[in-house]
Amino acid sequence: TGAALVEMLSIIKRFGSNKQWQDKVFSLGIHKPMVLLLSCPRLLIIQSVLICLIKLSTHPLFLTKMPQLPCIDPLLKIIQGNTPYRILGVDLLAVLVRHKQCRADLKISQGIGTLLRFITVEAPYELL
Repeated sequence: TGAALVEMLSIIKRFGSNKQWQDKVFSLGIHKPMVLLLSCPRLLIIQSVLICLIKLSTHPLFLTKMPQLPCIDPLLKIIQGNTPYRILGVDLLAVLVRHKQCRADLKISQGIGTLLRFITVEAPYELL
């Protein structure tokens, strides 16, 4: 159920900065369904997933495992949305574009134009 999923994500958020916990998340492949949840219609779940993935981004495997997954398009949709947590999407995207594959995916998805429009049309201070 949705409540169980939110609770599971809450646990991952709580321990997400712990290296041993991060090792377990990647070895069990928990990061894969998290990427799929970025397209979930429930805002609380998306917000929780973004926080979890940002915490996991400190792990050395993050930039090895994540670029193989379809995460750029859902992040761009989150950033374009009118939600209070779109800054989390920008933060996660900033980490992901350190990898060559994610930069290519961003270019293919016309994400650079999306980001530039967002920065120039909307309040640029929101991103700083």
